[in-house]
Amino acid sequence: MQFDIFISYKRKSLETANNLYYRLTTRGYSTFFDLEEMRRDDFDKQLFQLIDGAKDVFVLLEEGSLASCSSEKWKEDWFCREIAYSLEKGKNIIPMLLKGYQMPSEKDLPDELKGLTKKNDPGFDIRYFDPYIDKLINKGYLTSLPHLEKKVTSVFKFYSNQSCRVFRDGKLVCALEGGADEPYYLPVSRKGDYRFKAVLSESVFKTQTEHIDADEEKIVEITWAKQTDVNNSSTDNISNIESLYKKGLSFYKNKDYDKVVEFFMKAAKKDFADAQNSLGNCYYYGNGVTQDYSKAVEWFTKAANQGNASAQYNLGLCYWKGYGVTQDYVKAVEWYMKAANQGETDAQNSLGNCYYYGNGVTQDYSKSVEWFTNAANQGNASAQYNLGHCYWNGYGIKQDYEKAVEWYTKAANQGETNAQYNLGNCYYNGNGVKQDYSKAVEWYTKAANQGCVWAQNDLGFCYYYGYGVPKDYDKAIEWYTKAAEQGNTDAQSQLDEILKKDKKKSFFGRLFN
Repeated sequence: MQFDIFISYKRKSLETANNLYYRLTTRGYSTFFDLEEMRRDDFDKQLFQLIDGAKDVFVLLEEGSLASCSSEKWKEDWFCREIAYSLEKGKNIIPMLLKGYQMPSEKDLPDELKGLTKKNDPGFDIRYFDPYIDKLINKGYLTSLPHLEKKVTSVFKFYSNQSCRVFRDGKLVCALEGGADEPYYLPVSRKGDYRFKAVLSESVFKTQTEHIDADEEKIVEITWAKQTDVNNSSTDNISNIESLYKKGLSFYKNKDYDKVVEFFMKAAKKDFADAQNSLGNCYYYGNGVTQDYSKAVEWFTKAANQGNASAQYNLGLCYWKGYGVTQDYVKAVEWYMKAANQGETDAQNSLGNCYYYGNGVTQDYSKSVEWFTNAANQGNASAQYNLGHCYWNGYGIKQDYEKAVEWYTKAANQGETNAQYNLGNCYYNGNGVKQDYSKAVEWYTKAANQGCVWAQNDLGFCYYYGYGVPKDYDKAIEWYTKAAEQGNTDAQSQLDEILKKDKKKSFFGRLFN
């Protein structure tokens, strides 16, 4: 998913970052606020992709925010890396200087961050938040435009008389400070009932279901009967659980899996759903632990039962493949459905496949198209390819070659091999696009370089007969050989004929001697 605005901040600036997110979102701006919105473990890759897609980047600065950025180890701090990457990509950076903070001198920062000091501060005052946003818009500081049709106008405002954590669907919503004057704002995209779990400690928690209407600002008071002296009830200890998980993620990028498991385990045992899901992945792939599908299922289940969408998808996948549990397509569909209804695109795509093939559900091409479309519109490459396939064949939707090409192209540009190959066929045959052999070769090459055996065979054909490229006997043999060695019988036969004509030993003769 792409966002027009990216907010970069240190945890000490969380309250202001949340307030900024609330005010931008309720004006219709597509805004990324926190790592909690990420779906999978490769969060470093996702983080940079989110910045790539953003037009504007807010950088919240107060005393101590740039302390790590001034040291030689600044690349170990994600806040510093976010700023450096935003500068490298030429993003419109808007600094917010909080609590009288002054921008440091250029000489105090590494070369990759010096550009931050040249960015113009519009002048922020917490007391005049709305006029500040107005100024950003009216004076052109903000380059993004609001999506008024997607404007979020329903907002929960959380207060608590004691410091606690609030979860929704297994995801940490916020760590509330007891008795805080400023609420924590949670914009939501639809009216209806929302279930929250408030946690004071490992043994003290409660759930609340709150209804919100469209265009409503709903205050949620989380009231604890009395002050409870529990070690985990302080704000520092509450945030420590999330910090343990993020510490594990920091080791993940360096593939220090022993450390990854150590910190994921600590957070998972504190009932942190993201850590439980990530620990399940460690057992699934054997990263830092002995591969154990049953253990993976155990941790996926814990997270899935808290509503974690990624874990629900992973659990569905285990039931689908029979990894760690008895294979059960019906159970797979059940978990895919839970994740898909939360917007998990891999689950939506998998659910589309279930309806397409009739696994675990009654076969229904129109239902498969519906789920493929949901995922494809959010950028899922596999779903884009599958949707193109449905348009190509007229499965569940009216046959439309041009639409097929449109979706194949989206998927192919994300590196989806089958889409690249099919797009090559479209250009070769002139289906949905103007016939263009050179374009066909271009897409065949992309797919062939990723090991697609059909693309390798067809590329050999193009070079041998000069379709889209000059005839090149050696190139033809090279690509036919690659396909033949993967067992493609067409390539084997063609290569055998070519080599016989050239009075060289046939492919089969070379293979067995």
